[in-house]
Amino acid sequence: MSLSLVNITIEMLRDAVWYLERICDTAYVQPLPKLSGATIGQHTRHIVSHYQSLSQAMRAAGSEQDVTLNYNSHCNYIAIENSPRVALAAIDDIIMTLPRLSGKRTFWVENNSISDDEMVLIPTNGDRELLFNIEHTLHHFELIRIGLNIVAPCLELPAHFGLKPQAKKAVDATMPLLRTIHTAQISEQRMVV
Repeated sequence: MSLSLVNITIEMLRDAVWYLERICDTAYVQPLPKLSGATIGQHTRHIVSHYQSLSQAMRAAGSEQDVTLNYNSHCNYIAIENSPRVALAAIDDIIMTLPRLSGKRTFWVENNSISDDEMVLIPTNGDRELLFNIEHTLHHFELIRIGLNIVAPCLELPAHFGLKPQAKKAVDATMPLLRTIHTAQISEQRMVV
């Protein structure tokens, strides 16, 4: 599994830990009209249940031939949406487990979003599903940010909360084209002087 995807996932889950450690139980379960009556707890549970389903499928793929992952049929642990402490424990478990899983083995995602009558099986692997879950988490973090601004307006979220993670680049790894353009600009500046 791609170490950078695992690190991005863990970094994002630590952002969830940040607000879960600071939110009170009442604010966590408060239905919010701006979120169609959903709670911060429900959005958190949805994120956690996706990662739990993926972890379970990846564990099974490491030892079995055919593994099927269906995000719509995952267990919904209501305790996660009712208690920030339970959500914290679940996220800690994911953070500890994820780096030890191998994402190279092919398994299947089961999806019925194309047709209610027919289930579609799509080949996938841990890297592809981690990327999907990162995007999924970003979507829910945007909604959680809105909710936190309502139920805990004094809580200042980290500036990067809910934003797409930036890939880290080596400092001296300039692209040849950029080096050529930069050199040409310097040459032009010298000619003007």
